Amino acid sequence: MNKEEGIITKVEGNIAWVKVRRTSMCEVCNSKSVCNTLNESNSMEAQVYNPVNGKEGDRVEFMISTSSLLTITSLLYIFPLIFLMAGSISGYMFFKPPEFYALILGLSGFFFSYLIIRFISERMAGHRKFTPEIIRILRS
Repeated sequence: MNKEEGIITKVEGNIAWVKVRRTSMCEVCNSKSVCNTLNESNSMEAQVYNPVNGKEGDRVEFMISTSSLLTITSLLYIFPLIFLMAGSISGYMFFKPPEFYALILGLSGFFFSYLIIRFISERMAGHRKFTPEIIRILRS
């Protein structure tokens, strides 16, 4: 389980927005320059499930399961790589000149994978398994 702490900034029903400090992991992440959730300040806001009925201003601990995190990471990083390689190998195996078609089919597979990821992510977004969850209120 990956646990974080933060302060609830907004609550709507059973969903809360939690302001969290950027951790040292963010500083070494290869994707930090393109991450849309990060800004120039030392914090970011996460949308989390709120089963403990935390209120605005509460300091809370929340988590996401390791299996969900691995599923999301695999979808975002490994899936496009598989499509890129499959397209490139297909270009080399079935066409002449192979280099041109390997490039075209590899890039096409890569971009096609992101269309699939977009479709899958829309379905995953509403699924509770892939939403971080508040596990306890630390203090109000």
